[in-house]
Amino acid sequence: MEARQTSVEIDQWQRMMNDDDELISLRANIRQAAEAKAALGVMTVNDMLQEVTAEHAARKARALHAIQYKNAVYNWKFITHED
Repeated sequence: MEARQTSVEIDQWQRMMNDDDELISLRANIRQAAEAKAALGVMTVNDMLQEVTAEHAARKARALHAIQYKNAVYNWKFITHED
């Protein structure tokens, strides 16, 4: 029972990391557009930095989810006695 629950958790973390990868890609595109706008004077540097910060937050969330995924994998291996 516990192994099944952990397996479901592993799948959830994998899906979440895939979503994170998409979000990071979108945020990177938005940041690049914001940098170009700021260079042209169409956007303030403060607004551009908000986009940079949003991309960084998405990358941090992805890193956290990767750690949580690895933790779930290790728990599953411990429960099932696999190496």
